[in-house]
Amino acid sequence: MMEKNLPVDVQIYIQKVREYLLNNEEAYQYFIGITPEDEFFKLLENIAIINYHKNQEPQLTKVQFEVLRLTMTTYEAINNEETSELEDSIYEYFSKEIKIKLK
Repeated sequence: MMEKNLPVDVQIYIQKVREYLLNNEEAYQYFIGITPEDEFFKLLENIAIINYHKNQEPQLTKVQFEVLRLTMTTYEAINNEETSELEDSIYEYFSKEIKIKLK
């Protein structure tokens, strides 16, 4: 739920993103997936507010959207009790990446 004292530009932007994701199943699954929808939109709102105050534009960049997606996915994985396989694959991935970068 959006705060009532949000700048109008931020409110409009959040509503457009919400409508897009709710009407596009593939985008919804990619960005929100199994994470709680309300938490996703709250973080989106927070980033949009920061952008608005810094740049007078609430729009997130592609990188910000991807960081938002990864943050929510990681948050959900951490809160999920069945994450041992996911954690193993994350450690394995980072281990490989570090070795590659060190070579």
